[in-house]
Amino acid sequence: MRRALPEGDSLMGPAHPPAADWQAPVIDLLVEALPPARGEGREGWEDMALTAWQFGCMALVALGVAEGRPWGAARLAVAREPERAPRWDDICCAVLAVLGQVRSLECLGSDGARYEDPRWSDPFETGASGDAGAPVPNIMAAHGCGPAQGSAMALRVLDCLGLVEDGRWSAAAEPVFWRRQPKGWAMAPQTDPRFAEALEVCVWSLPEELADEIEALVHISQADVDAAMEQHLSERAELIRRSPAQRRFLPKPSPDEMRRSELFVRKRRLDMLFFEGWRLSDGWLDGAALAEALTIFHDPLAMQMRAAVIHRLFPKSDLARATTR
Repeated sequence: MRRALPEGDSLMGPAHPPAADWQAPVIDLLVEALPPARGEGREGWEDMALTAWQFGCMALVALGVAEGRPWGAARLAVAREPERAPRWDDICCAVLAVLGQVRSLECLGSDGARYEDPRWSDPFETGASGDAGAPVPNIMAAHGCGPAQGSAMALRVLDCLGLVEDGRWSAAAEPVFWRRQPKGWAMAPQTDPRFAEALEVCVWSLPEELADEIEALVHISQADVDAAMEQHLSERAELIRRSPAQRRFLPKPSPDEMRRSELFVRKRRLDMLFFEGWRLSDGWLDGAALAEALTIFHDPLAMQMRAAVIHRLFPKSDLARATTR
């Protein structure tokens, strides 16, 4: 059962676009940027198990251009109107990841310093991104976001998404970039009063059944460690049975190592709950709102909120004691 938000709470950042017509430019970008599918009978785009390509393929599926496949996204013969339009903020994250991957957008330090490898070539021909010279920003710092250099293609898409206006980052860009936190921008959402507000909303909107699941994950008993050890040893024995030479590379873990491993697994599972179902602008999603979301994993803001929630609700738990993020 979803808890009601306390009266007077407000939410930060738009979940839906400040600009109206953004889908077509986004589709054009993704279709051009993503690696084409290879292999017999495949037509579409490969994700190559790479985060940016995975986000791009997910976006094309959500936008009605493709169907998901284990290898990426298969192009539909006829694009279809999605039953529910995907969240604008999630699409923004996917687009930024793809633009960064193809070096069509480079976030720079406040002093203009480059934080990415300058040797990568840029398929959209920005010029400066492919050489070792000092980059010249064409997106100026604003609203907590630092300067950046983007290709003409990147600028068009960012403008259509409402992330750039008058050559600067828009106010709508800040909460999106909280989910990217580029090197050199010194973003620290956890110290922002709006993060504290979002934490309150997150706690109050947390469904009871999800709170129960989180509570079960943050406490690790000796029985949990023993069960994890038993499973690990069983899998280890099977690997050695199939390939005896593997024995030297598969030492038996100590109980302490097994506990640390279990902590890591639990933390990753908690992260996934936040990647899937929590958003800064809304708290916990349900129903139609949940169906509109893309699972943007490796989201530093979601991980920071996960840590904050655990320390707020379960300060004496194993996971709270073991991690600050």
